Amino acid sequence: MSQKSAKELRDAILFEELLRKEVDIVLYDCKGTLFAIRYFGNLFLIIFALCFGYYIYQDEVRPQKWPYYTICGLFIFGRLARYRKFQKFFVEKVVYNTNDKTLTITKRKTFTGRRYDKVIDKRWLLYTEDPYLNKKNVNYINMRTLEQYCIGYKYGWVNQALFAHIIAQRIKSFK
Repeated sequence: MSQKSAKELRDAILFEELLRKEVDIVLYDCKGTLFAIRYFGNLFLIIFALCFGYYIYQDEVRPQKWPYYTICGLFIFGRLARYRKFQKFFVEKVVYNTNDKTLTITKRKTFTGRRYDKVIDKRWLLYTEDPYLNKKNVNYINMRTLEQYCIGYKYGWVNQALFAHIIAQRIKSFK
């Protein structure tokens, strides 16, 4: 036996022993930090653009102010659209229930970030390396509902190898 196949066999045996226990295993957890950074970063930039627009509004020297208002408005709209695109796919936490053999995926639902959980069967989660989807930061698809997920920030993984073993696919982090 080669060194690599012996290691893979040992990992598979350890994973199977771990999966026989009746527990909830946290596989991926961002602990709310990434969402908070994106949320408050965008909020700060929007407030900055609003202050700039108010400064232009109060300035009596410039005769034509509408180009500045347009720039501020487009900047705010762009930040909101970018934040919504991030929020739409971002997954905060993945927990595997060994009793039910299901994955609980925690996402953020509203603009302010109210959490909600979605329980899916591990067989319906598919890892993808499609360049078009990866450009949108999507690397998992629920094949039953075609919902797309972004589960791949390096510091968020608690146990990436076990997650790959559970869904029986090779995966990698992209951030």
